[in-house]
Amino acid sequence: MASDVNLVLSAFEFNPEAKEDAPVLKMEGRNSGILAQLFTFLGLDTKASLIISRKELKFRFTSLRGITYLVCPLDSLTCSLCGVEKPLWAVVSGIVGILGGLFLLLTGGNTTLALIGLVGGAAALYYYYVTKSVALTFSTGDIGDTHGLGFDATTLNGKKIGVDEILEAIAYINLMI
Repeated sequence: MASDVNLVLSAFEFNPEAKEDAPVLKMEGRNSGILAQLFTFLGLDTKASLIISRKELKFRFTSLRGITYLVCPLDSLTCSLCGVEKPLWAVVSGIVGILGGLFLLLTGGNTTLALIGLVGGAAALYYYYVTKSVALTFSTGDIGDTHGLGFDATTLNGKKIGVDEILEAIAYINLMI
């Protein structure tokens, strides 16, 4: 459901009191990771932004290949989708690691491998617990014609940004349509 790349949010503003051309919702982010940080330092960063006003929805994607804009009238939106994804691989790895470690301990196997399995499994389960990716997408026509942003749930300027904040914005945007 989420986009292929999770962004690190650099801006999130939801202002239901916004005037005609001012943004009601504004989200900006950059790709995550060390390479993305290096590109940002060099001024070659890849960014994505979503701006929704009372008239239109605007996406802007910048990358090393160029800039892509998507602008559509607000009344052409047919549906909005918001959800949370968690890394399934972390649960599977955690369970396998813990069960493997316990099996080795109970059968008198290699204690070092058992501890590695237990600690690695616990770390994978902790990673699953703390990791959340939130996606916000809009459809502008057919079901397959969707555009959106996926980002890591975070705290920005002291405010928690997650699915509840996105659902609040979507509810208001749906009232505007």
